[in-house]
Amino acid sequence: MRRFFLFNWFLLVPIVLYSQMGTLIFKVSDPITGEDVPFASVQIVGGSGGLTDEWGELALSNVRFGMIHYLVNAAYFHSIADSVQLANPSQVIEIQLYPVSHQLETLHIKDSAPKFENKLKAIEGVLISAGKKSTLVAKITGMTP
Repeated sequence: MRRFFLFNWFLLVPIVLYSQMGTLIFKVSDPITGEDVPFASVQIVGGSGGLTDEWGELALSNVRFGMIHYLVNAAYFHSIADSVQLANPSQVIEIQLYPVSHQLETLHIKDSAPKFENKLKAIEGVLISAGKKSTLVAKITGMTP
């Protein structure tokens, strides 16, 4: 009888413990525009995590029932750290990430590059004309070939 009890104990306890797992479905959106936030990072503290898809959704399965602490962040949005009580086999968590906004008052662009003027120095007594090289050199130097 004792063997039967131990056998059932070791057989049923893992099944009961495994059945105490659920799935969290995160839906991340921008509350100002109402648009989904794709590729947001969702991390369960001490557990699994991942990135939301292009529709701002991520499903994490095999999450233990109880209090779940999570972190959510995305580029150009404020991060969120929160918790939820997981009591259902499948639970949806709607998360709203507010965008980080920085507004410049005035932007002044100055042209700080030095001005480059291409000036040629005057050369006196130089005549360049079409002809043979020796004739050209002779005219420049003042010599006759």
